[in-house]
Amino acid sequence: MTIAAGQVPALEAFWSVTAYDRETKLLIDNRINRYLINSAMLPNLRKSNDGSLTIYLQKDAPAPDKNANWLPAQNGRVYLVMRLYWPREKSPSILPIGGGTWKPPVIVAKKQPVSLTARLALHRFPSFTDNQRQQSQRSNRVCPSHAPNQIDGQTR
Repeated sequence: MTIAAGQVPALEAFWSVTAYDRETKLLIDNRINRYLINSAMLPNLRKSNDGSLTIYLQKDAPAPDKNANWLPAQNGRVYLVMRLYWPREKSPSILPIGGGTWKPPVIVAKKQPVSLTARLALHRFPSFTDNQRQQSQRSNRVCPSHAPNQIDGQTR
């Protein structure tokens, strides 16, 4: 999963990416006890020469120089959640709902086919109006916490 250079979402708070077991919806047990990658980790994450940020979602550790960007997953299906807290309106932004300049990064399977279910969660803060929430529920691009946006075409 690669976030292009300059495309980290503009937020007043933070973002996170968490991988869950597809069947149980529980965190994936792993030997490094890492259950998410988030914006607080940015200073320790390695960026590519072009400034992009790649998060490695896989069971086995990547090359040693990529371990900081490794979110341990399991082979097979993974339930992936990206949370964005308190979005700004400046670009790149998810606002206005359904028409923002920021889009979630594409997830690319390497080596073996992997079916990933992604949910982009926009958490409600006082500045997030009921009208914006209703627009969010109608949009395929941004969904509130409990309305998953499926990328594998199946409703769960």
